[in-house]
Amino acid sequence: MTKYPIGIQTFSNIREEQYMYVDKTQYVYELANTKKYIFLSRPRRFGKSLLASTFHAYFSGRKELFYGLAAEHMEKEWKKYPVLHFSLSTAKRGTVEDLDSVIAMQLKWAEQQYGIGNDSRDVTARLSSLVMRLYEKLHQPVVILIDEYDAPLLTVLHDKERLGAIRTELQSFYSPLKDLDPYLRFVFITGISKLSMLTTFGPLNNFFDISMLQKYATLCGFTQQELESNFQEGINSLAERLKTTKEDILHKLDIFYGGYRFAAYSTKVYNPFYLLSAMNKQQVDNNFLAACAPDLLGKMKEEIHTDPIKIDGSNIFAQDIMATIDNTCSIVPQLYQSGYITIKDYDQRSQCYTLGIPNEQVKVGINFSTKERTITEWKTESKNKQ
Repeated sequence: MTKYPIGIQTFSNIREEQYMYVDKTQYVYELANTKKYIFLSRPRRFGKSLLASTFHAYFSGRKELFYGLAAEHMEKEWKKYPVLHFSLSTAKRGTVEDLDSVIAMQLKWAEQQYGIGNDSRDVTARLSSLVMRLYEKLHQPVVILIDEYDAPLLTVLHDKERLGAIRTELQSFYSPLKDLDPYLRFVFITGISKLSMLTTFGPLNNFFDISMLQKYATLCGFTQQELESNFQEGINSLAERLKTTKEDILHKLDIFYGGYRFAAYSTKVYNPFYLLSAMNKQQVDNNFLAACAPDLLGKMKEEIHTDPIKIDGSNIFAQDIMATIDNTCSIVPQLYQSGYITIKDYDQRSQCYTLGIPNEQVKVGINFSTKERTITEWKTESKNKQ
């Protein structure tokens, strides 16, 4: 039976343990061989960490993990580069000390992995030293992957004093990248939101932002074709279990988990985590506790005095949809970048996007987060809609 990788974000684990994997490696190869600095924004649980892990495996030269995938036939040399892989997902206490501790621990792991000692407490100096010593030791440029770069900042987004302190510390950590350019092969940064800090980090202002490019709109998430090609077993089992047709199951999956669009004319995609969960649990339902972030929506509504539901069907200029969320008074960029609303249409003449709530699951999550409803009321409403 098909093994669905629920919550597994490590590419090597998925491949070695023979979990189902929807092949996105053609994008990995292309980006790795055409760009040096890349930034990608996607909502939570859209496979950003898995993508970073796939880059890690690719640049580590692990050809065996790509057997049968697109990159196996595209790559001819499979060079092995030193890879520094950071994740700031656990730095959510909102203090500089916590952020430094998380970074220092990951630097220590990398130093031990490559046999390089460093007793400095300055994370900025340690990053510079590690990159240059790796280059000198292995005679190969270094790959840097930074997952959930914005996690420490989103925690304190509505606290200006702490936000400033965290931003300053992150700026200090990233600042060596400009001078380290000759020693770097590839740098990939991903997170939920686009923050103004991206324009203040030396080379980061030259990052190739692929967040809204049609070419890479399906890099994270599953298309309808990928759903029907890779999930036949799960779809058929669902239809049998629920005593309905395959067509009905596809319709339900679209209503509950589909509807996301990340470029003007791009193909719609499904949220991969919830789609995989539906296949694994063999049921289609509203996972509102997982789909929404009550604290985030509550704070946005309190600060900007807007009900997110009222944004459904509204229009926004192209230059505003990916505005930096810590530098705008509009709730729309954060709702879009967090996945609560998505692109429904685009008018080329006015260069305006029409926005809307992507699916039923998100709609229920927003309703529950922004209105005083009991769980009993939510369950009754959800059951009636089904």
